[in-house]
Amino acid sequence: MIDSDVTALVIDLAVSLPALFAGSVLGIVAFRNINEIGFRRTILVLLIVRRFACLGLMV
Repeated sequence: MIDSDVTALVIDLAVSLPALFAGSVLGIVAFRNINEIGFRRTILVLLIVRRFACLGLMV
């Protein structure tokens, strides 16, 4: 039972870490290349889109 849980955890971690790394790198690059207001607007739009996507899944 514990072995299968650990295996599932390792697989989930192996799948999640590249996406986490890619998102972090993309955020750092965007923060360096656009001005502060543009960065804030971009993040706000992404958060709003994500919220509506989550609401759509719940309905």
